[in-house]
Amino acid sequence: MIKIGIDFSLTSPAICVYKNNEYKFISFFNDGGKDWKKSKSKSYRYHKDLCEIIEVIPYTREIDSTNYRIEQKTKMSDALMIVNLIIEKLKTIIDDDVIIGLEGFSYGSISSSTLDLAMYNSFLRMKLIEIFGSDCLNIVSPTEGKKILFGKGNAKKEDMIQAFIDNRLDDNILIDSKLWKYCNKNGVDFKQPKPIDDLVDAYGILKSI
Repeated sequence: MIKIGIDFSLTSPAICVYKNNEYKFISFFNDGGKDWKKSKSKSYRYHKDLCEIIEVIPYTREIDSTNYRIEQKTKMSDALMIVNLIIEKLKTIIDDDVIIGLEGFSYGSISSSTLDLAMYNSFLRMKLIEIFGSDCLNIVSPTEGKKILFGKGNAKKEDMIQAFIDNRLDDNILIDSKLWKYCNKNGVDFKQPKPIDDLVDAYGILKSI
């Protein structure tokens, strides 16, 4: 049985896979059309390090905001691009029965960005069901992964990362993963933690299913 946790976002989706008694972490991120490996921006600090130990997959978002209609069309194309990128990667991984955990919507606040996230997330849900079947998909609440890993549903990013480093779940398989070893050895800058915070959230989602 394969287990997969997906922490979905517009700019930094992350996946944690449990397969063959080991964890695999995958980071997708919006590179803004830049050469991120040569960039001096701190935004890509961990991407540069992590690409040596996990799979790091960049993509470029192209939203045309000329007017409302064009913007909505390009957002739908953008959603399909990101979703298809994730689906194609999952196809290379899933060769057995699978359980997939995907974080549900947060209804605490409504903004244009949260509405966009809900639309993109819905595209992903539909594609997951179409390709892998509805029985495999589990929608978990936004607090479940936090409760599992940290003990509280309102845990902050730094709480989750520290719980991951501390191996709060006494997960003997986790401490063999290259991501955990990297974080344990080097620590994490909580001011600029991406994509480590998203990878940790994906792990929390996986452990909640």
